[in-house]
Amino acid sequence: MKTKTWHITARNERDWHIEEKGELLIRFDYRDDAIREAARRAQAHEAEGEPAHLVIHRLDGSIERELHFGRPSFRPRP
Repeated sequence: MKTKTWHITARNERDWHIEEKGELLIRFDYRDDAIREAARRAQAHEAEGEPAHLVIHRLDGSIERELHFGRPSFRPRP
């Protein structure tokens, strides 16, 4: 079971994106709208029994925070 990861990134203050594997999925004018939609997608993915991960970036591209939904995709070695 592989974790699905979405990134919330910005080109400028009014151009926020949800990206997966470097590909643009959807664009928003407001950061909060992008975060809400990405969280909705992650929760829906989690409800299907699959883990999800959101990476929320600041305007400068640095990572502000990460959110995990469901169980992680890695397993400790025995």
